[in-house]
Amino acid sequence: HYSVGLQSHLLKYVVIAVRFNNPIKTLNFVFQAERTRRNKVAKILDVVPRRGPKAFEHFYYALIVTGQGHLADLIWPERVTQTHAETASRKFVITHEQASTNQDDEDDDNLPEKFPTPDIADTTVIENLKDVQDPKLRALLTNPKEDTYQNFSKPKGRAVIINNVLFGGDKDRKGSEKDATQLQRLFEKLNYKVVTHSDLTAEKMLVTLKEESKLSDHEAYHSFVLIILSHGAKGVVYGTDWNELSLPVIIELFNGTNCPFLVNKPKLFFIQACQGENADPSSEDTKADGDFFGYLNNLELARREEQTDGSGVSVRARADILVAMATVPNYVSWHKESLGTWFIIALVYIISRFAHKYEICKLLTKVNHLVSKAETKDKCNQVARFSTSLRKDFYFFPGLHQS
Repeated sequence: HYSVGLQSHLLKYVVIAVRFNNPIKTLNFVFQAERTRRNKVAKILDVVPRRGPKAFEHFYYALIVTGQGHLADLIWPERVTQTHAETASRKFVITHEQASTNQDDEDDDNLPEKFPTPDIADTTVIENLKDVQDPKLRALLTNPKEDTYQNFSKPKGRAVIINNVLFGGDKDRKGSEKDATQLQRLFEKLNYKVVTHSDLTAEKMLVTLKEESKLSDHEAYHSFVLIILSHGAKGVVYGTDWNELSLPVIIELFNGTNCPFLVNKPKLFFIQACQGENADPSSEDTKADGDFFGYLNNLELARREEQTDGSGVSVRARADILVAMATVPNYVSWHKESLGTWFIIALVYIISRFAHKYEICKLLTKVNHLVSKAETKDKCNQVARFSTSLRKDFYFFPGLHQS
């Protein structure tokens, strides 16, 4: 006595009922056993009432929950009044939940007035990192889009931290352990395989990163992260022996030519190091200069058609790279020994709060904003910056991964 139209609709929603109730989980096998659509529906309608006293009721409520109240009316007309009441109630709850969520999202975007503070640098910020909730973002797991990088492997990639602390006497980078610990917790929470190296000379850094770039593990992963915590000068970071390692050399180790396992995959570099000795970029011209910062500006070329630069390296090979710096050229970066460096505190805080809904460039814009709020006792500020040749939107996708 069920119409063909009703049977067609029931077939679409029976899977939902299966998910809602274990007693009718064997309905999955119905799809395999019956050949025609009509036979499958007939079998479902025959099997459900015989799966226990609550099975049909669960199926009925599954239709209501999924907004198919008109189908619920047809299969159980005696409950029409109740169905309409429950459907209306559900719509009311959903509407208010959506309004509340939208309001929460608006409030959630507000950044703290003061920075840095102990509560911002606390580990609870990381513990409260949310999984992706937006249905459009969640759908990318099974229905990828051309304008968004996939980042769903498990682990999502390797996150390598180089933490240079011991430079001798008052040059030791006290408090850097706090940065390294927070970063490790954050990227583990984001489902990266975190590898930490401590107190490396410039030569050892180069050898370590060359070995990293050759690892075949990268082939199975969707992204790569490198974080360097050290002293530095314009365009370079220092090993613990005070020898320089060029930042372009580091980044080029992971380009498409030197690291084929990461071709077309996003590669993120976060550099916490001074880039000079000037104290306050807010009062002077801070435009980029020097080889490295010209290199950063030229990353944009990688978005164009393939060509070669003066070094003979394909510009396209430099695509899919993002470099975020604690400070602009010629200037120092600041830290608070008990909390860590301003840039890393802001980076951990912003990713922890917003990675569930924003792509990397929006996250780093918020990092720049938060860092700019900080001020030393002498009224000095700091300006963070980032450059990118990413060709798509990059999300950390917390909580989403391929099985």
